Formats: sequence, structure tokens, C-alpha cells
Amino acid sequence: QEMEQLCQGAAGKHMNAADVEQLGKTMGLSPGQFAQLNDCMARQASSSTGKDYTNQNLAEPGKSLQPPIRKLETSSIENRFHELDTPYKLFTTPSSKLLEQFGYDLFATQVSTFAPAGNAAVGDNYMLGTDDELNVYTWGRVNQTLHLKVGRDGTVIVADIGPVQVAGLTFGQAKKLIEGRMSQITGVEVDVTMGQVRTIQVFVIGKVSQPGLYNVSALSHVSNALVAAGGISKVGSLRKIEVRRDNRVVATLDLYDFLLRGNTSGDVRLSERDVIFVPVIGPVAGVTGDVKSPAIYEMKGNEGLGNLLRMAGGVTAFGYAERLQLERVQNHQKRVALDVNLNERGTGQYPVYDGDLVKVFTVLPNERNIVRVKGNVNQPGSYEWHPGMRIIDLIRAAQGPSDHTFFDYALLQRRQGDERTLKPYPVNLGDAIS
Repeated sequence: QEMEQLCQGAAGKHMNAADVEQLGKTMGLSPGQFAQLNDCMARQASSSTGKDYTNQNLAEPGKSLQPPIRKLETSSIENRFHELDTPYKLFTTPSSKLLEQFGYDLFATQVSTFAPAGNAAVGDNYMLGTDDELNVYTWGRVNQTLHLKVGRDGTVIVADIGPVQVAGLTFGQAKKLIEGRMSQITGVEVDVTMGQVRTIQVFVIGKVSQPGLYNVSALSHVSNALVAAGGISKVGSLRKIEVRRDNRVVATLDLYDFLLRGNTSGDVRLSERDVIFVPVIGPVAGVTGDVKSPAIYEMKGNEGLGNLLRMAGGVTAFGYAERLQLERVQNHQKRVALDVNLNERGTGQYPVYDGDLVKVFTVLPNERNIVRVKGNVNQPGSYEWHPGMRIIDLIRAAQGPSDHTFFDYALLQRRQGDERTLKPYPVNLGDAIS
């Protein structure tokens, strides 16, 4: 267990083989222990990428124990910016073919960090029970270390004091009680810490991958038990997970609070014989097109269009807000399409029902208020048009003609057919000047 923890710490700090070898010498590891640590680091590298690093000689000094950094996939945001230079691209209607249900990939892979570590800190509010262990350290006139296990009768046997009832007390209360009793012995200082934590049995039932009875640490929360059961199936609810204790619902967990806002207040700690019930999924609606996180979302209660779009991250900068299309099955009889203008007041409260599909279209790539200059100028390209703009203004904005370019201002006027005056030639919206 200690070697595993050392391995995870070294991997988290991205140590190479030379660093680990130096660490092993400092800690006095034997050759066998160092080989065990080396194998563990190879397994860590293999599990992070799916590639086999166990046959590689990772013990070579200076050689990295971490797999090479993988290149991230191109995101939809990057694709949108790449398309800005292709103004004639034909944008297709938003499609629902690639939509996936939001949140279920949380349980797609086993994440070891969900499991509470054996040396996790125990708060003063932890409730003691049978098989919990307390460590009592005394120094002064008597130096000793006691490992006291809570018996079935709920007591621990303390030397020179006798049985002390601790089951049903919090750790803080038991610590104060034992230290108070032992401090009565003259010349003895006492400190009480938490030792091995007991395991408890909980039921995980409903729409989970593997429902059943599970033994978990008494420090476990609802999320730990869900991971132990293989996660929630895609027909199970992420928003109404019930924790039942003594046939009463004591807590309801909404995983969207965690996934969208990082709020873990509903992830309560479990007690012996708790029942975690995952009901069938509630009403769902899909969001596709130019939103930041297109997906199928589970709704809770009467969700409005604004709240649904917020769950999807909102409309992107390239989304057309004046026309959202909402496809709906009406009265289980026919499919209808409704157009909604997000710029109108009150559309955020527009009702969304089970099975609705919201399509957010893309702003057309046509540029407006633009004139272009090309050819032998220092800064060719597109420029903002404004009323009264002249050719000479546009050329000046383009930093003037490039070197060795013939430029005759009067010639520009004659091409207009007006030889009587050198009146500046106007530039109209959409013109391209060569």
C-alpha cells in the first residue's frame, strides 16, 4: 500500500527515472522495492494512454517515466475560427445525429480518485462504530502506543482504565473522553488519533450498471458507491438520486450541480445499510448547432429555454440568435417546428417539453460594411466602409501604393468620365479597388 502511494505521488509530480532512483536511495529502498516501484510507474504510464510501457526499461537514468504528451483533438470552437477565412462555405442545418446524453461519461472509466484513500483525514464529526480503530499515544511517565479496536459491544479496552463506551460517539467526543480519562494518571500526556476505518454495507439499486449490496469504506460518499456499482446507466436519472435511511429519504443528489457548477453539497457521507436508489431518467431535451456544449440534457421540473441553453454553455459568438428552431412532438400525434427569437423579451421562459430538440443556426458568413483593396499596396485587405469614403482614403488606409507602383490621382478621376474636375471619386459599399 505504501509503495502504491509512493508510486502515485511520483507519477503526479512527473518524476523521471533518475528522480525516482534518487528518492529510493534517500528512503533506503531495497533493490526489490525499487523494482516494484518501477513496475508500478510503468503500469501508471500504460493505464494513462492505453499503451504498454511495462516491457520498456524505464529505470534508465534521465528517461521519463511518463508517456509522451498526446495532441489534443481539434475542438468545435477552433473549427469555427478556422472557417472564418472561407466565406463561401455552405453551412448545413444543425443535426442531432451526433448528440450524446450529458454527464454519463463521468462513469465511463474507472477513476481511482473516487475511492477514499485509507489514510484520508477523519473529521471530528465522524461517527464511530464496530471495527473502527483508535490509536492512543502516551508519553511522559509512561511511553506506549495502544491500538484500540471498537468491539461489538461498542467499547474499547484502555489499559489502567478499563472499557470505555465510544460507539455512537463522534471521533471528537471519543477523543475528548479518552484523553480526559487517561490524563488522570499523573505525569502522562495523551493523544488520540484515528486508525483503521471500518467498512459498511450499502445497497445500490435502480438504474445502475450492477445493482447490489456493496462493502465500502465508512468514509465513502454517494459518488463512491455509484462508481463501485459501475456507474449509472443511460436510462437512469442523474438529477434525482435518492439516499434512503430507515425507509426515509434523507438526501437527494443532483449530479448536474456537480457537473455544471462544481457543487458537491448533495454528495453526502453514507451510513450502514443505506439505500442508494437511481430512478428512471426524467424528461430530456436536445440542443444542437452553435452552442458551446451540444448534448441531450435531462430536465428537472419546468425548465425554460434559457435554462436549457445555459446548461449547453450558451449560444456561441457565431450563433444566430434571431431564429432558433424548436422541434417538438405535439400530443403524441405529430411533429411541429417552432421559431423563437432570443432577442425578444421573455423568450428565456419559453417552455421546453420532453423530447424537444433545439437547433441553433450559424450566422451567415457574408461580411457587411466592408470594402476591399488589392494589388500593389502595402496593406491589401478588407476595410470598414463609412459614408463619404473616397478612393484616396482607402489607399491611405492601406498604407499607400507599394514601391515602383505607378499612381496618378487625376487618372482615377478621368476613368470616371469627368475631366472637368479632380473631385474625389466615391467608394460605395461592397466595392473592390485594384
